[in-house]
Amino acid sequence: MHAIFTAANITALISIINLVVITSAAILLYRQIKTNHEWNRLKAAHDLILDSNLGTFRTLRNNLEKKIDIYDQAQTYATSKGSLDKEDHRALEAILNYLDNLCLAIKNNVVDKEIAFNCLAAILLAYQRWASPYIQECRKGNPLFWIEIDQLVNEWAKRIEEMTAPKVSPRRPKL
Repeated sequence: MHAIFTAANITALISIINLVVITSAAILLYRQIKTNHEWNRLKAAHDLILDSNLGTFRTLRNNLEKKIDIYDQAQTYATSKGSLDKEDHRALEAILNYLDNLCLAIKNNVVDKEIAFNCLAAILLAYQRWASPYIQECRKGNPLFWIEIDQLVNEWAKRIEEMTAPKVSPRRPKL
């Protein structure tokens, strides 16, 4: 009769158990990393909301929007630049940088896109529309200035258009 518990069999069994333990640990670690990533995306979106409503971004907007109305379709940078001083231009650049960084964070899945859309879509689209002449002027020196804004604005503008388009219900056939 052969012995089942030979040194070679025990070594093989220990190797199999080690492999199972390591594989299980790797799966659990992957799940934990994935969960942490999702939590961090939501936390980043939450921080973004707080900053956009209470932080530096809000302060910059308040100061600039004392002189301009980004929601007034008749106003753009081109029509307002005469009333803007050096500090206003710095604020505008800081706002555009903030929005560009936001777009980059969304693009790279650092910030949750849905939360950002719900709280900042109107602001992003309004600033891009209002500041478009300024952006184009700055891009003469560097065509990549605030480029991330354009991509997300196009996507979100289409989404808003679809959301606000009148819904046509199918007609019932006449009997």
